Amino acid sequence: MHIKVFAIAGKPAAWLVESEQRYIKRLPRAWAFEMALLPPSRKQGEADQRKTDEWERLRKRIPNAARLILLDERGKSLTSRQVADSLGVHKDQGGDLILAIGGPDGFSEAARAAASEIWS
Repeated sequence: MHIKVFAIAGKPAAWLVESEQRYIKRLPRAWAFEMALLPPSRKQGEADQRKTDEWERLRKRIPNAARLILLDERGKSLTSRQVADSLGVHKDQGGDLILAIGGPDGFSEAARAAASEIWS
């Protein structure tokens, strides 16, 4: 299974780099992992415009057959065991898994509609 994390963010904070390395070590060796940062939208105006711009840029980088899980504070709260179980299910189903972390304004409604799941 290939897991790719997209984060709408500027330069990564030190805690993010440390966390990434710590969690990569916990994944089974057969799983490929990659993280990519997309800069936040610079569009002026309403938050909805920025969220739409960020979603359009993110959507272009998601393979058609991939499963998309948004990581959002309004998503479903899962325990570590539930996350592990869900990753196991995704692994058994095959294909790529995309985890997306929204920008300062969160995700657009179009992103939410496109997601398989939304986790907090």
